[in-house]
Amino acid sequence: MLLWSNTNIVVPTPSLPKFEQAALRIWNSAAAVTKDIFESLGGIQDALAPTKRQKAAKSAAKRSRVRVEETLELIWKIREGEPVDEGFLIQRQLNGQEYQRLLSRIAEDHEMQQYFLRNIRYDYTHETKVFAIRMGSYLHNGVSEGMGDEIQAQLRSFRSSTNPKTAELCRDIKPYGDVQIKFGVAHRKFDRHCPDRSYKYKHCYFPGLVNRGGLVPEEIRSSSLG
Repeated sequence: MLLWSNTNIVVPTPSLPKFEQAALRIWNSAAAVTKDIFESLGGIQDALAPTKRQKAAKSAAKRSRVRVEETLELIWKIREGEPVDEGFLIQRQLNGQEYQRLLSRIAEDHEMQQYFLRNIRYDYTHETKVFAIRMGSYLHNGVSEGMGDEIQAQLRSFRSSTNPKTAELCRDIKPYGDVQIKFGVAHRKFDRHCPDRSYKYKHCYFPGLVNRGGLVPEEIRSSSLG
């Protein structure tokens, strides 16, 4: 009886005829070659695995570049006055690196950067990875201006208050317009928000009052706001 062990034939009998010994040598050689072939195939498979990962990484990088370029193209369309039929709130999914690349691409064109900083009201939040552009409208701007005028009138009234502490406090509250507000969320990472108006007390780092108008759909207004 012959027993198989790894790639060798184990022969319990002490001796065999010459032709059987030759056959065993051929068998063992063939088995060793077969083992080497399978080991080589395994090495090839291992070598191909990084290539698949590289392809997946390249594909992900390409999709990332497309998201950035499409968002940049959207801003160009808004600047040129081309129609953008996406309502008053336009949102794009951008991770933190894509958001930074978008800002870098905008900074390549000085006029574009100035337009972006002056005219585009946008928010970016790292947690949600959402870049949102809030489009203006006559209704939106009218309500915002009206609220701003009312706040200014109230401040003028308080500054003339007979209470000296109230008057002093309100004299230290200054309007900051629609400048961007940055909130630090991590090392060298900032969420950005562009309010319609903001007011800052001189002893505060952040604006104390931020005014931002928006349209609320009827179903949300009814269910969430009562």
